[in-house]
Amino acid sequence: MHPSGGYAASHRSPKAELHATDVVTVVQPSGHVACSSFNVVNNNGVLGAVRASVEINGCATELVMIHDQQAGCFVFPGGSLQPEQHVLLSLPLVRGRNRLEFFIDAGTSACADLWLWSARDRIVVVDVDGTITKSDVLGLATSFFSNLNPWTKNVAKTLNKDYTHDGVAEALTFISRCNYQMLYLTARPITLAGQTREFLLSVGKSQNASLPEGPIITQPHGTIKSLQVKHEVFKIEVLSKIQELFYSSADSTHGLPSTESGPVPFAAGFGNHETDVMAYTSAGISATHIFVLDTTSDLRIHGCGTKVKSYTGLMPHLPALFQPLRPADAGDSEFQCWARNSDEVPNPTAPLGDTGSASRQP
Repeated sequence: MHPSGGYAASHRSPKAELHATDVVTVVQPSGHVACSSFNVVNNNGVLGAVRASVEINGCATELVMIHDQQAGCFVFPGGSLQPEQHVLLSLPLVRGRNRLEFFIDAGTSACADLWLWSARDRIVVVDVDGTITKSDVLGLATSFFSNLNPWTKNVAKTLNKDYTHDGVAEALTFISRCNYQMLYLTARPITLAGQTREFLLSVGKSQNASLPEGPIITQPHGTIKSLQVKHEVFKIEVLSKIQELFYSSADSTHGLPSTESGPVPFAAGFGNHETDVMAYTSAGISATHIFVLDTTSDLRIHGCGTKVKSYTGLMPHLPALFQPLRPADAGDSEFQCWARNSDEVPNPTAPLGDTGSASRQP
């Protein structure tokens, strides 16, 4: 973890070929465990059926992914994007963030984070462009230019200072300290995953603040294909798959709100378009906890139409909207199955050193 409590910094190599997004893993009290897709792609030239080994928290694992040329991504043996449950249980995981590193034969690597959550956790979904930034286009431009060269990096810093909504880091940090988990969900392509992480690291720094940590999920495709996908369709699909991780036929809803499709782990959603409202509503988020921002930083509570000025105007309402939760502690029963695997695991909350798509990837 970054010393300020936010994202760890990273360094990127111009010869990067691999890109990866974060993974969410959820464990039930019964011990049942499931994870989201391991999205790893090559974006530089033709890559044959090479193998990618996977390290977690600096430890070698039995995980191996194979590049599927037709699909354009890496898959596990058998063609799945998720390892089998018994393999997940054998991994050296700890509660919270775990560092993933993917290595191919040529020595190229990419990194991401695997987040181990409890089925009792509640999630706050946060869009990036237009929601953390004031503008969809400028938010994307900030991330794109942040790592090209020193001059464009300075331009990106200026854009970031001028085009992020006031109080966003402070408001989300307050919610996080009430023991809600953050999920950053963006329709950006996977090829901008590393730059997105760098951008989120920079938010709030001029005010000595930082965004709370959380998985960053991008589209699993490159730029061209991502532009062809409707944002609400992508987000509805992701949230539906995340929701499925929170229950199994052997488990109850653990006190979570429920719909016909199962328990709803999502406590709130922040967005800037009606397509975000559609996705959050589809995921079962209450209209009173869907927050919509516009380019002038007016923030509207969707369920009642109340408007405040940016996140700073929302701050006085947060204690009533987000009651503190009991944290799902690392000592709880569902995490004990990993205790024997994690005795020698380095502290995953230490600075990671690099998060870009070159040697570090989201």
